[in-house]
Parts: sequence; C-alpha cells; structure tokens
Amino acid sequence: AAPITYTFTTGVFGTGGGARSTPNAIALISPDAYISGSFTYDPDGPYLSEVTGTSASGAAYKGAVYQGIYNMEGTLHMCSLGSSYAFSAGQVGITVYNDVVLNSSFPNRLSDILGLGAGRPATLWPINGFTLGNLPLYGFGFSWGSDYFLDSNALPNSLPTFIGQLNLFFGTVDANGLASDRAHFSYPTVTPVPLPGTAMLFMSSLFGLVTGARLRKRGNLTA
Repeated sequence: AAPITYTFTTGVFGTGGGARSTPNAIALISPDAYISGSFTYDPDGPYLSEVTGTSASGAAYKGAVYQGIYNMEGTLHMCSLGSSYAFSAGQVGITVYNDVVLNSSFPNRLSDILGLGAGRPATLWPINGFTLGNLPLYGFGFSWGSDYFLDSNALPNSLPTFIGQLNLFFGTVDANGLASDRAHFSYPTVTPVPLPGTAMLFMSSLFGLVTGARLRKRGNLTA
C-alpha cells in the first residue's frame, strides 16, 4: 500500500483535557489551546520488535512495533495567549496491539490499540520540541482504542478515523519511562490528504459536469 499523508487536530485543552493532565501542565496551557499538524503513514513500514507485558487488569498482552510514521509536524496553539509552539520528528514509532484484555471485570472483552509516538525512547525517535515555562517537551503520544478494529498485530492499510487521544509529555523521565508532567488533549482525529492526482481528477470531473450542464442549458435556450 502507498504511504498516506494525514492532517490531525484535537479538541480544546479545557474540554476533558484537565482530567488526565498534571497540575503543572494545566497551569501553563490555556483552556482554549489545541494541537494540529500532519504526518505521513507508511503501512509497509519495517517491523522492529515484539512488545509484551501485563495490563492493569492483570492480563498478558503482546504487540508489535514498527517504523511507520515519517515527517511528523505539530503545533500547540495557545489561542487566548496569542502564542504557538512547534514540535516535529522525522521518524515516529507505531505499536499495534490486537485483542488485548483491558478490564478484569470483562475478561472476554477484547480491545485493539494502535499508538504512535516520539521521544520515548529518544534514541530511536528523537523529537524537536520546545520549553513551556520551565517544562521541556520530551515526547508525544497519539493513540486509538476500540473493540475489534484490527485483524492482527500487522500495520493496517490506513489509520482509524474515529476519535483517539493525544498526550504531550513534559519534564523529566523516571526509571519507568514515565513523564513528570503530561498534557492530555481529547477528541483528536486524523484526516487523509487526497493525492495530487486524485484531486486533479476530481476537479477535472467537476469541470466536465459544469461545462456539460452549461452546454445543455444553452442548447435548450436556442432550440
């Protein structure tokens, strides 16, 4: 499958963002802030490794890590403050989890998770970030989770278009790789960008329809 360029945008920070954000991040980010950007997804990106672990529900899980995202660019827009902060990563890892038990109360409910991120670990996917107040940005994560939208731990041909979640990770990292501060943005979505050839074909077809309609109308007037 050919690589696909996506644009993305989130809801504003004050809509659900504070519930999963740390106090330091909340103090520095305006409630009307949001994130937008773009990246290229390669569904044929190379496989890197397997990842295993145990979920909060106590169930074992297994996933696969790929190099599947390129040329990621994002901007944190602080609307009411009139400022913006850019971040980017040339390469971004993407992890696929198929059929994961997340909730011990529903052991037969299997969920699928797709997550992409940079800066964690920085040696594989370094990020060009910014410093917000006294908090340096060291990573970001964009993920989707739902029931049965993946068939396996292979990369899907395209990314989900339903709502996911996006986090910016600030400050220092502890021994477990966890951020000291996090900003959570709700309602992020991605939109595929049409290929230039597709757009030209659409415009050509539209032009043909309009021209045909005008000729038919002119013919009716002169009949």
